Amino acid sequence: MKVEVKAKKENIEYPCLMVCVHEPCLIVLFVDEDKGTILGNDDYEIGKYAINWNMSEFMQFEGSVTLKND
Repeated sequence: MKVEVKAKKENIEYPCLMVCVHEPCLIVLFVDEDKGTILGNDDYEIGKYAINWNMSEFMQFEGSVTLKND
């Protein structure tokens, strides 16, 4: 059996990409504590900026995001 645990970072360096632990498709570009812009999600408006995100619901995003015009 293999067990892998990834702890959340205590010191977050901004800007950074984070993903919601409850909604894996909710990816936010954080520019500061609690402040960020939605980059990807079907249920939220892409580009929406908020200043009151609950940081305990997010973890570092380790993947990649590609932005392009179609």
